[in-house]
Amino acid sequence: MLRVTLVWGVDLDNAKSNPVFWHDGALNYISPMSHDEAVFDYLRGRGLMSEGHNHAHRLEFLFDKLDEVADADFTRGLDFEEVLGFLVMQLAYRFNYLSLSQHGEFRLQTGNDERDNEVNALLRQISALGYLEEVSQQSAASAYRWTNKAAPMLKKYLFCELKE
Repeated sequence: MLRVTLVWGVDLDNAKSNPVFWHDGALNYISPMSHDEAVFDYLRGRGLMSEGHNHAHRLEFLFDKLDEVADADFTRGLDFEEVLGFLVMQLAYRFNYLSLSQHGEFRLQTGNDERDNEVNALLRQISALGYLEEVSQQSAASAYRWTNKAAPMLKKYLFCELKE
């Protein structure tokens, strides 16, 4: 979730204005989108972000230390479904990788960009944890169905309910 939220789409050399900008030697993030702000608020609660410049959220660690910070934060304990919910919100709303049907099925919306492999890997990991199952498909696009285990997370974070 950290990588998707904080790294994807960020060009450090051109981070000069919203939604990501440098101020006093730290990256600041701001977004008009509620799904982004929910993640930033969560990260502030974990101590990974703080009040930044002009109501932005200041990153409290070096950008290139993301993996180390993620590992250290994980060892403190976390609510997996909450983190999964934030990740799914980012994949669905911010990057449009997921389109959900009323029966919980979706096709991975790929654009042959550099993230396609990373998104496929994320979905395979979520599937291995029992939240997704791959469904047979006629096309080359990956297709998945949310399992009943995912229903509470989907209701809370995507505001949708699975129908049988």
